[in-house]
Amino acid sequence: FLYAYPRFRETLEVPIVKNGDPAALARLSNMTGAFILRRLKRDVLAELPPKTESVLYVTMEEGQRQLYLANVAKVKQTLGQGDFGHNRMAILAALTRLRQICCSPSLCYEAYAGDSCKLTACMELLREAAETGHKVLLFSQFTSMLALIAQALEQEGLSHYLLQGSTSKETRAAMVESFNRDDTPVFLISLKAGGTGLNLTGADLVIHFDPWWNLAAQNQATDRAHRIGQKHPVQVVRLIAKDTVEEKILLLQQSKQDLAQSVIREDMDGFSLLTPERLLEIHLYIKNGLADAAACGILINIWNGEDLYHADIVSGGSLLQRRRGGPSLLSGGAARRRTAGALAAGNPVRGRRLEGRHPRGAQA
Repeated sequence: FLYAYPRFRETLEVPIVKNGDPAALARLSNMTGAFILRRLKRDVLAELPPKTESVLYVTMEEGQRQLYLANVAKVKQTLGQGDFGHNRMAILAALTRLRQICCSPSLCYEAYAGDSCKLTACMELLREAAETGHKVLLFSQFTSMLALIAQALEQEGLSHYLLQGSTSKETRAAMVESFNRDDTPVFLISLKAGGTGLNLTGADLVIHFDPWWNLAAQNQATDRAHRIGQKHPVQVVRLIAKDTVEEKILLLQQSKQDLAQSVIREDMDGFSLLTPERLLEIHLYIKNGLADAAACGILINIWNGEDLYHADIVSGGSLLQRRRGGPSLLSGGAARRRTAGALAAGNPVRGRRLEGRHPRGAQA
């Protein structure tokens, strides 16, 4: 339906992602909108308390800043060598190293004895949360960073749970149940290991210690607390090291979110958008690529205001038109020409009238 990938990339992906083409974006939204039913939490869970999100920017101390800038220079040197494809893994590893230095230089330099701006800010948040009776979920990409935070919590005398990939299912379930019931103020969680599948409504403060490229993964992690059963407003805090790669990741997250919201709008209501005009518009987009659709076996139902007609595009590129006298099988080429011609002319594909059907039942 959205073409084979080479054509999709040429006609939609590149114009939208690289060129910011609003016409291509609107085209993609129109092609997919009739088949998407979007419901937001606020629409279906009116009793769910509000969620407040904020970004806390922290500034590196001199020692951490110098280490960060030295590694930035190495990345620039690698990029200056030319072939990105050949150096791709080295560049990705260097970016991960920059992110680790933003968290704490000790993740990369064992001999580092200076401060970490993010760890300092995080501990202030955790102390304040514990003193005021809040319970915290803290997510990080790096289990080594979670270990450092756990060590700092122990020094502060703050109890905590730690969930990572090596945690067994039994221990995982027991910790979740205990956290929702007891007074333990902090739950440290690896984003990859615990970003989904947990019910932690005992918490009302979520801290994302480091940003991930995929904002959806962070949002899913936040939803461990902001979900059915939550009784308190939830506050979400993202810690970002100022003037670093983390700010770039934050901008990338926002651009991805803006793109997704442009394609999948709040007013999308599935069948309510599936009008005859929309169907004709959608299928005019693919009239030249009908063979691709035929290979997928798509059912098209078209309401013309009085009667509902349908046509099956079956595997092998043949069009099965259902008539009063029974089905007739057209060859793939004839089917495509007849269907594309009818759609281009604004006419429905002719077939047997389907009795007792409402236009809202029309579907593709």
